[in-house]
Amino acid sequence: MGRRAAIPTVRSGNASVDKALSVIKVNMDQMTGQHPNVPALKELPLTATLAQVIEQLNLIVKRLQGD
Repeated sequence: MGRRAAIPTVRSGNASVDKALSVIKVNMDQMTGQHPNVPALKELPLTATLAQVIEQLNLIVKRLQGD
């Protein structure tokens, strides 16, 4: 599975719009692993145990909740 390209920074000239877009960009970059402080999620092998699947799902849930 390839990495998605990072969302480009947008400069609209409107400070309020730019601030809102910046927050959305940071959140999306964190969820997709593009943010420098957040490692990309790794694919599980086909032989993964139930415990490994649960651990991976919990990581995804934490990212979606912003933890």
